[in-house]
Amino acid sequence: MVLSDEVHHAYSHLKYTGVGATTIDEGGKGDTRDERLWMKFIREEKKIKRHIGFTGTPYNQDDYFCDVIYSYSIKEAIDEGVIKKIDPIIKTESDDGNVKLSQSQKYEHILITHYTNKKKYSYKNKKGQPCLKPITIFINNTQTSAKRNTEEFIKELALYLRDNFKDYKNMSVSELREIASEKVICVISKPTDDDYKEKLDNIEEINPDKPGGKVEFVFAVNKLSEGWDVDNVYQIVPMEERVFNSKLLISQVLGRGLRLPRNVSHASVIQNYPVVTVTNHEKFADHIKELVDAVTLCETRFTSEVFKNQQQERYKNHFNVFNIDYNPVAKLVETKKDDESIQERRLLLANTKEKLGLDVTYLSGEKHFELKRNYYTVDQLASEVAQRFSTIIYETSNFDFGNGFVYDEPYYYAQAGTNYMIGFTIRF
Repeated sequence: MVLSDEVHHAYSHLKYTGVGATTIDEGGKGDTRDERLWMKFIREEKKIKRHIGFTGTPYNQDDYFCDVIYSYSIKEAIDEGVIKKIDPIIKTESDDGNVKLSQSQKYEHILITHYTNKKKYSYKNKKGQPCLKPITIFINNTQTSAKRNTEEFIKELALYLRDNFKDYKNMSVSELREIASEKVICVISKPTDDDYKEKLDNIEEINPDKPGGKVEFVFAVNKLSEGWDVDNVYQIVPMEERVFNSKLLISQVLGRGLRLPRNVSHASVIQNYPVVTVTNHEKFADHIKELVDAVTLCETRFTSEVFKNQQQERYKNHFNVFNIDYNPVAKLVETKKDDESIQERRLLLANTKEKLGLDVTYLSGEKHFELKRNYYTVDQLASEVAQRFSTIIYETSNFDFGNGFVYDEPYYYAQAGTNYMIGFTIRF
C-alpha cells in the first residue's frame, strides 16, 4: 500500500476518456513531469495493491473527487473551532449609487480593513505588546500584474500612512515610499531567491528590527497556494476573478488564511474569535460565494410542502386563498401648464461630499467605510489637456494628415482671481 500526500497534484493530470476510463496527460517538465510520472508509477506498478491519498483540496478544478473515503470539511472545522471563520464580500453600495471605485479607493478599502484587523487581532498581552501581526495577501494572475499592483499599492500605502498616522504626517514622499516598501514584498520569483525568502520565512515575526518583522502585505501569484504554513493571514484579496475561478484555487487560497494563531492562548482566541476577510470585487461576488459555499459545504436548504394528511394536527390550519379580480378603467385628466412655475425653475447643484460613503455587505453582516475622493483643480485639468494635445500638435507640424483635423493657434484668457488659462481648438 502507498500513501500519497497532496494527491490532487497527481489527479490533476488525468484525462477522462469515458466512464471509469482515464489516461495520463503526458508532457511537462520539472515538478509537473514528476507528478505525472508518480501517477503513472502508481497505476502501472503491479506490486502496488492499494493507494490512499491525502489532500486538503480534493478537487480537479471544479470536480470533487468521487472516491473520497473520509472528508473533514471546512464547515465542520469552523463549527468545532479548529480554523478561522471566512467572511467574503457579497454586495457594495455607495452614497451616490455608483459602486465603481477608483483604484486608490479600492486600496483604501483594503487598508482600512487591514488596520482594523491589526487593531482587533493583535491579541495584546498584559504589557500592551502585540502577540501577533495580522497580514494581508494579494493573489494575482500573472507575475507582470503582481509587479504592477505592488508598485501601485506602495504609492497608495505611503499616502495612507501620511493621512492617517501622525508619526508620518511631516515626512517627505520619498521617505514615505521607502517606509511603505519595507512593509510589502512581491513573491514572484523562485523560493530560493534571497531577496524576499528570508522575509517570507519570517512573516510571523512581530519585532520590526528582525527580518520579516516589518512586512504586513504580500503580493503573490500562485507561490503561496500550498506548503506555506503561517497563522497570521487575516485578509485575502483576489485581484482578478480568474485567480478565484475554481474550487481547487479557492480551497488552496483560503487554506493560507484559515489557521488559528499558535502563539495566542486558547481563551483569547475563543473570546475574540479570528475571522479572515476575503476582499473580493462585487462583480464576481455571487460566483465566489457559490464556490466558497461549495468548498466549505455551507449549503443550507429550506423546503416547504402542504400537509396532505388530514389526520395531522397542523392540517386544521389550512384555508383557501381567493384571487381578487381587478377591472382596470381608463380615465383622462386634463392638466394646465403653469408658465410662472416653469420660469421659476432653477438648476440646484449640491456640493460633492468630501468622503465617499461605502456600505459593504459581508457574509457575516454590513460595514460602513468612508473613502476619500480624488479632486483636481482647473489648472491641473488644463495642464493635462494641454499636454495631451501637444503630441497632436507636434505630429500635425511634422506629418501631412490631409484635412483630417485643423489646429488653431492657442488662445489665452483670464478670469478674475485665477491664473491665465490656455485653450486649443482642434477641428475634425
